[in-house]
Amino acid sequence: MPEKDNTKARIYRIAIALFKEKGFDNVTIRDICAASEVSKHTFYYYFESKDALLLGFHSMPENMEAAFLQDVLAADSHFEQYMFLTSRVTNFFLDMGPEISKRIISLNVNCKNDSLERIRKNKMRTLEIDILRKAQAAGEIRNSSNPDALISVCFGLLFSAIFHWCMGGGAYDLHDITRAALENALDVRDDLRTGTSAVIWMHPHAAPATSAPSI
Repeated sequence: MPEKDNTKARIYRIAIALFKEKGFDNVTIRDICAASEVSKHTFYYYFESKDALLLGFHSMPENMEAAFLQDVLAADSHFEQYMFLTSRVTNFFLDMGPEISKRIISLNVNCKNDSLERIRKNKMRTLEIDILRKAQAAGEIRNSSNPDALISVCFGLLFSAIFHWCMGGGAYDLHDITRAALENALDVRDDLRTGTSAVIWMHPHAAPATSAPSI
């Protein structure tokens, strides 16, 4: 990797570590520069602000390495292949944590250069559509809607789950609640279901509900 890219990547990596340790609002650009051993001039050469670290350079799961594709194709069913693909997104936000994730979502909602939209339209989308089409043909999912439309619906559910997970401070299992939502939306065959029987969008200060209607 060229030195220029190494510097940018180092600043990003160290800044994210500081955000996780101290909280986004408690970390200054001076802190980031000191920990990264760069000047403020160098920081501003790569990033306009702290927010730009989250908006313009965060490692959203857009690329599909050969090893990752092999893991996808090795899944037990087409639906599991699809869940493996979505796990890249949920794992990214789990790694960031609820507070940083909340900031990322807020920034993207208010910015025309929507990185979340890039996830929806990236290279994985074609693969996801093909996998859902095969899952329909195999009877693994019983929702017969156009796979392209289904992907858009699932994308919305995925980020709805992530948003509520953020607002709840990460109080519940993001993978489980996401899977339950997608199983219900796609009408997944019973023997392939492992998510919670009810999808619960929990208010951050609400007591856990004992039941909730399916989507």
